[in-house]
Amino acid sequence: MVNHIKNLTKRKKAFLSHSFGSSFNLFIGILSNVVLIPLYIEHIDLRLYGIWLSVGGVLSWLYFLDLGLGSILTQRVSRLYGEKKFDKIFTESLSGILLFVVSSLIFVILGFTLSKLVPYIFNLNVDESKKIVSPLLFVIFASGFNFINTSVKACLNGMLMPLHSSLTTAL
Repeated sequence: MVNHIKNLTKRKKAFLSHSFGSSFNLFIGILSNVVLIPLYIEHIDLRLYGIWLSVGGVLSWLYFLDLGLGSILTQRVSRLYGEKKFDKIFTESLSGILLFVVSSLIFVILGFTLSKLVPYIFNLNVDESKKIVSPLLFVIFASGFNFINTSVKACLNGMLMPLHSSLTTAL
């Protein structure tokens, strides 16, 4: 009975810290957009901003390479954690992280290829191309790292450590 109460308390803490972490990340996302959009429009014209949004939309489609693997990894790790098979958690986590590394590499390769085509698709001159492609490459590589972060976050959430996973997202 005492262990059951301790487990409920641990789950409640995990739920509350996950809720706080998710709310904090949402707040940071909204705040960054409120601050950055006027800066974008100040430094590039509306045509380039529209192209940037179009390319960003295509990149968001590439996020589907995740295929729900984060949720699956969280479920598998949490099942092992619940069964107290701590020795198998490492193996399961490592294989999940490796799968995400492969997905990340595919994402980066597809994104890099897309970035090379952007100037031709949108008829950009050299100056416009620099303004779009350079930040695009940064976003592609950052998103690749985010894929890997998703796997670490999934493992931590599976072990009822959502505050730790929220910290990895903030980093």
